[in-house]
Amino acid sequence: MNKRSTEILEAKPIPPSLEQEYADLGRLDVTQLREELAKSLHVTAAHLRRLAVIVRLLEERGEELADLRIGLLPYLRQIAYGQVLPEVIIRFAESPWLVRLIGGLPLPDQKRLSDGERVKLSVRREDGFEHRLVDPLSMTRDQVLLAFSRDRLRTEEEQILILEERKPARPDAKPKGKIQVDRKAGGIRVGKILASPADLLAAIAELRDDAVDEAEEDRPKAVPIHLSEAEHTRLKTRSAERGVAMATLIRRAIRAAGLI
Repeated sequence: MNKRSTEILEAKPIPPSLEQEYADLGRLDVTQLREELAKSLHVTAAHLRRLAVIVRLLEERGEELADLRIGLLPYLRQIAYGQVLPEVIIRFAESPWLVRLIGGLPLPDQKRLSDGERVKLSVRREDGFEHRLVDPLSMTRDQVLLAFSRDRLRTEEEQILILEERKPARPDAKPKGKIQVDRKAGGIRVGKILASPADLLAAIAELRDDAVDEAEEDRPKAVPIHLSEAEHTRLKTRSAERGVAMATLIRRAIRAAGLI
């Protein structure tokens, strides 16, 4: 959690309904809090199982539950009939798409993934393919579609076959005037000069009249974006390297694209 997020949380009062729990748990150290978190997650899974059984019993007795407006109802039905583990819903709650996808896997695979096991992912390299172990929550959509079939995980060999059928990116794209992509060098050549994508974006942004980075308080509107863990780490690294706030880098990229 960054400093700004911490300040925002500290500035908000504790809701009255949580005051007692906050006081009790506030006496625990970090290790104890982590242990309590693990215990509570197991309790949550147990509660989901109990709810699922209640739902199944009610439906078996002819009760209509649609009027209850329970958002978890489809998941509870799947749990009740042994189709998905409650731990999957807890582990991947931030991505309903992954919950559905992993919920379609055999139960042993669901158990391993909900326990934190990483997925084997094949990645194309210039000299062939390499294999990585990746958390599904950190994978891009294309990577998920490569590693997951409809009802099972693909083997490394199957993934390589799919990648081989795809047209590989050329090491050097066709020149556009004096501009040429140099994938091997990881940059863009303008004439004989090699520039990084970040430098080009910054330069393009400065071409616009509104290239001055005004103070944050002069911008009352915020636009939320979602990044993977890897994307956020790269953005944070670039921010530190250039001595520029992450929000400023994002704004410059949007400006360079001509969107603002």
